[in-house]
Amino acid sequence: MRFVLFFLSIISLPTFVFGFDEPDCDTLNHLYATQYIEDFHVNRRTFEIDIAMPIFECTGNDKNYKLARAIHDIDVLGKNESAGPDWYAMVAMVMDLTGGEILYHEKFKSDPYIDGTVIYDDEFDEVSLFFTKRIFQDTERTRVTYSLIHEVRHMIINLTINGKEVPDEPQHVTCTQGRFKGQIGCDEVLGFLDTLKEGSGNSYEFQYLIYMRDHPDASPLMKKEARAQLRYLVRNMFNRIEPGALEHWGVSR
Repeated sequence: MRFVLFFLSIISLPTFVFGFDEPDCDTLNHLYATQYIEDFHVNRRTFEIDIAMPIFECTGNDKNYKLARAIHDIDVLGKNESAGPDWYAMVAMVMDLTGGEILYHEKFKSDPYIDGTVIYDDEFDEVSLFFTKRIFQDTERTRVTYSLIHEVRHMIINLTINGKEVPDEPQHVTCTQGRFKGQIGCDEVLGFLDTLKEGSGNSYEFQYLIYMRDHPDASPLMKKEARAQLRYLVRNMFNRIEPGALEHWGVSR
């Protein structure tokens, strides 16, 4: 596992692009089998992972393919130390410290529109991250990537990383505006970095999307999708915006 620096420090990044090469299918299968499954605690049973190679074909909506590709995104961007925090190391450490797993569940009867969620089992002191069939059917290239960062935030309770206490996950609140007004799913406030550190999943997703949008190694498609999702979050997933925050992050409504 890569050593984690304190992952919540975001720096200004250059705007030029070196480009992002999609891995060939053999390489992605190899990385998934030998590194990603273990580092991110992917549950072999629910993801139906066999010991035979290849684990997946790199086409369509195969759940292992799309999860492997998302982890590869986080992995490759994290290796550029000049570009900001290593989100791969952060996620891997959270999975280790919590003992959590990434599991697959086709859908939840209580809410068939859930594409990702974190469930706590207080009796056994366990936490699990679930992805459903719905997210793997999404056509957006980076949907699983930034959703993984979002959901991992919900796993952070009473954690200390490199001697520093990480703010506990405060959970989402009822939306007072936007598409989901009256429903639980928003973060209270979109602000500057110190505010985002204290936020829930939307706040961490916002941080990662800024990182992706400005990353010198991200592809044009990754940057385009990051800009679109940032606007979506601003319009729908925060109840309040601190004055000057949108200008600071370079995000418009």
